[in-house]
Amino acid sequence: MNEFVIVGAKVFDGEKNLGQVDVHVADGVIVSVGGPRVTGVEVVDATGATLLPGLIDAHTHTDAAMLRQALTFGVTTELDMGSVPATMNPLRAEVEADRTFADVRSASFSLTHPDGHPHQFRKGLNDPVWPTATTVAEAAGFVDDRISEGADYIKLIAESGGAFGFQLPHVPLEIHTAVIAEAHARGKW
Repeated sequence: MNEFVIVGAKVFDGEKNLGQVDVHVADGVIVSVGGPRVTGVEVVDATGATLLPGLIDAHTHTDAAMLRQALTFGVTTELDMGSVPATMNPLRAEVEADRTFADVRSASFSLTHPDGHPHQFRKGLNDPVWPTATTVAEAAGFVDDRISEGADYIKLIAESGGAFGFQLPHVPLEIHTAVIAEAHARGKW
């Protein structure tokens, strides 16, 4: 068992500053914050440091190198906002087995128009054909297929191109509404 106690650091628990308290860690899991000092284990002196919960990067398009680098900056979880399952799923398996990566959650393929955003940037990247829903009746199938690919949540792209100074085709609102309802019915957000 890899066990140690961190001493001397100020601790912020995500809501309040706890001051200088000991943090007991065993096998990569925080066992206790504060309380009596644990004896008989390695002591890590973190005087002058501040401990805080891992940060979450809420919008990434990630890869192995970025997940490793994320930990350097205190990011312990990345939310990938659109990926190809054939690339993301092996990476997620690698992350699960290796603590040198930040954790990653993924939307799998995002709902977008076949000629919409981000396809204007992805030409020549040898992407597979991105699945989509072009009618309200296709919404349930779109959501079910993303879940079967391992999606943790469903991402919808509503970009019309205005942000880029031109127009792009986009998925109509009624299809977005149907996909949202189907995702929520399956416990996905």
